[in-house]
Amino acid sequence: MNRKQILTHLRSHCCHLKHMISLISLAVLFFLGVGYEGGTAQASASTFYVAPNGDDNNPGTLAKPWRTIQYAASSEAVQPGDTVYIRGGTYNEYIQQERSGAPGNPIVYRNYPGETPVITGSGSWRWHILEQSYIRIEGMSFRDYRKGAIQIRTRNANIKGIEIINNTFENQSQLNNDGAKTIHVTTTDTNFVVSDITIRGNRLLNVDTGDHPAIQVAGEARNIRILDNRIRNTSSIAIGVAGRPDIDQPENILIKGNDISRHGAPGKFSAGIYLDGAGKNIIVEENVIYDGLQGIKVSLEPPAASLVTRYVIIRRNVLFNNSQINLKVGVGGSADNCNQSGRLRKSVAVYNTLFTTLNGSINHRFSCGKNLRWKNNIFVDMSGGASFQYSLGDNDTVPLATWLLDYNLFYNGDGNGSYRWQGVAYQSLAAFQAASGQDVYSFTGDPKFVDAANGNFQLKADSAARDAGGPLTFTSNAGSGTVIAVAEAWYFTDGLGLQEGDRIRVGDNDPVTVIAVDYANNTLTVDRAIAWQNQDEVNYDYAGAAPDVGAFEFVPQFKLRGVPADRAVYLLWDVNEILPPTAVWQIEYNGPQGTPPSPITGISPDTTQLTLTDLENYTSYEFTLRAMDNGTPLLTDTVRVMPTDIFAFLPHVMKAR
Repeated sequence: MNRKQILTHLRSHCCHLKHMISLISLAVLFFLGVGYEGGTAQASASTFYVAPNGDDNNPGTLAKPWRTIQYAASSEAVQPGDTVYIRGGTYNEYIQQERSGAPGNPIVYRNYPGETPVITGSGSWRWHILEQSYIRIEGMSFRDYRKGAIQIRTRNANIKGIEIINNTFENQSQLNNDGAKTIHVTTTDTNFVVSDITIRGNRLLNVDTGDHPAIQVAGEARNIRILDNRIRNTSSIAIGVAGRPDIDQPENILIKGNDISRHGAPGKFSAGIYLDGAGKNIIVEENVIYDGLQGIKVSLEPPAASLVTRYVIIRRNVLFNNSQINLKVGVGGSADNCNQSGRLRKSVAVYNTLFTTLNGSINHRFSCGKNLRWKNNIFVDMSGGASFQYSLGDNDTVPLATWLLDYNLFYNGDGNGSYRWQGVAYQSLAAFQAASGQDVYSFTGDPKFVDAANGNFQLKADSAARDAGGPLTFTSNAGSGTVIAVAEAWYFTDGLGLQEGDRIRVGDNDPVTVIAVDYANNTLTVDRAIAWQNQDEVNYDYAGAAPDVGAFEFVPQFKLRGVPADRAVYLLWDVNEILPPTAVWQIEYNGPQGTPPSPITGISPDTTQLTLTDLENYTSYEFTLRAMDNGTPLLTDTVRVMPTDIFAFLPHVMKAR
């Protein structure tokens, strides 16, 4: 299974049908020539063209295109809602954007369908957006250039609504030993704001940024999406979010679905995702980070000593074989001095999978912060040293009382491993639990990944992580309605306006969706009224009797297939679930009876196929297969099949609705 498939499976909780409908709607709008942004359609927009054999004195038509992207970026002919198609070829240009789109009607620069425009050259940036808003750059290839590619920076005005989508950034080099970010979103002071920025679906390959992040969001940036980017071979941090007193702190950030590897260079401490002095309301989820120096790191370096980071949610990430550390949540420098940096508050790392086989690598570290939560994670250290580390020093004893670590799975292959707590190593989980008072319900066991050697960390049916997770929090009173008081609300989010809110379970209720969170008062507002008891468990939605530990929720896969024949049907089924030894299969079907007649009971659990004969041709039969255990159905699937003696046609096989 490749990395793209891993990211796809991380999204098992998404509403796929709804997304598909949205995509179909957008496709219809596109082919009708209608622009779409934020729900507002632009019915009459112009189209312009740029080509290497064009001329800037031309009208910018397909037959007579302009020569430079810069001319298109400054031309008064290009108005909000217009699209500029860039033909294939090489453009050695510095582009300074001089025109803005409008809300719902961005100016779009995109590759001509089927062609690849290559932007190259040297200098500070290839494309500079200083004062402009509502711009989309899509389908470009920035290749063999020096220093940075795209900078979005406030100077004398707010910037809003920039989209950097499905571009390639390849072979970036330094200029005079001076590097720069590949994509940079920043403010210059605290007077202006950059907001509503989307960086999605881009490929960054072999980018030498010096000591800078490849993608960085800094300063007073709001409502930022960094989604589904693939980043390979970067010299430093892959994705950075940074705050400083002179430029303020980013907030309302979603970093999701990114695939990051081989980041960092010798002598550096580069993370795949690094939050350094970030502000509040930040979601880091469903990312896969591997074969680099560090995975995910949340800290506040000494320059951010006066700042506070809070309400960070790190969840469902897969971090493996990063040579320095997979996951660190906590401020402080190399000595973990909690007094030298800013403050980290009310942040969580939940449902992550961490795996290492590398000697000298630290799988996880948790230090220097207050009200931090670390639950339902899988920690696997197969390096031989098998060290599971939390607080290393003795200078963070004040925050320790505010931490909560629990329901984590630890595995090192053949024993308990070494658990480090405040500089002391304990050789068993039980000893660590007694010394720390943490991880009370945590446990050791084999998570049984599908194929860890090839990066597939989904769970097998007999994984120790299955149904082993615990509640994130509890209701703090009994009640009914849509506003639920909980002990700790900072595990949850309403999506920040960047995606849908969390799908959660409260007690025995069916799942509901969070539409608002009040962290100060610890309340969740959900999309429909329910009733709950005091101390009901509150968790993300899950399949099974309890949530699974780690990034992946095991979902039983059960598929029944039917192949028609002359007066017969061949039934075959596949199942990835392990059935209880007392379980049996049962088959029922409607229509004229055949052999054996319906219902067919007591079929061995080892059976995966059955043939029915003496059926009536050209009659539609509905077959239902159930795995039964003492009268309780465990799995059910249904197909419709029509027996036929005409084999010149494709078999008539249809899933029942």
